[in-house]
Amino acid sequence: QFLYFIGPDKGTKKQRKTKKKNKTKNKIMGGVLTAVFVLGLGFGYPTYKTVLAMENDDREEKDLLLQYWVVFGFAFTLHTIIEPLLFFLPFYSYLFVAFLATLNLPQTQVTTTIFTLLKEHLPPVSSALADLMSSATDKLKQR
Repeated sequence: QFLYFIGPDKGTKKQRKTKKKNKTKNKIMGGVLTAVFVLGLGFGYPTYKTVLAMENDDREEKDLLLQYWVVFGFAFTLHTIIEPLLFFLPFYSYLFVAFLATLNLPQTQVTTTIFTLLKEHLPPVSSALADLMSSATDKLKQR
């Protein structure tokens, strides 16, 4: 008599369908919660802080918030470009939410550090973009 390994019991067809539906629901709920956190941490809270800073005359707070919006704009643009390539990485969206949370914490100084790096590397990029735009404009005028 031969013994064959059958494998773990996967349940009935109905149980497998229910399990698959639950996994899909969990993925959707995880995506919705991540989107809520991205909107809340990325836009909501900083917008609230910006409105408060506009009402007060705290120059340091305004500078910090301007740095935040520059870094956030860069990070969100990069995230939008990279996400279709990295969506399969486990916890990628949760890592992005954690990154946004650290941007909002003034104790970490992450915003200031990234802003300083961007400020150093942005002028060469902006001058290259300006050259590209002027050459494209010249070519369009020649037509």
